[in-house]
Amino acid sequence: MTSEPPDYTAGTIAFEEKYPQISGISISIMETKSGLRKEYCKAGYSDIKKVPAIHPCSNPRCKEGGLDLGRAIADMVAKDQSNHKINLRSCIGYTTVPRGNSPGTRCTNDFAAVIKLTYRDSV
Repeated sequence: MTSEPPDYTAGTIAFEEKYPQISGISISIMETKSGLRKEYCKAGYSDIKKVPAIHPCSNPRCKEGGLDLGRAIADMVAKDQSNHKINLRSCIGYTTVPRGNSPGTRCTNDFAAVIKLTYRDSV
């Protein structure tokens, strides 16, 4: 009988419980809002207890969007990486038609991020 690996992107378990080997985290995010003029929005996390699985998109018309931090952190821990740079990643959400609930198009916001992890010493 094979067991399924845990889904670290579900957001149901806190990162400090999933990854007890992480002693510190630093995440810096730059969001680019597309439109007639480019706007930038900065965000960051330095407490692992406050890191969401998905950093939310700032587009008010975006549904289920953002940057998937859970997958990036899971990949880093699996590869024992301390630094990871996300150059440009599109929002995973979609925008709705203004007068309705039918899906419109993919959200046009983009994200870039730098994630730094420090690990506990192995005994």
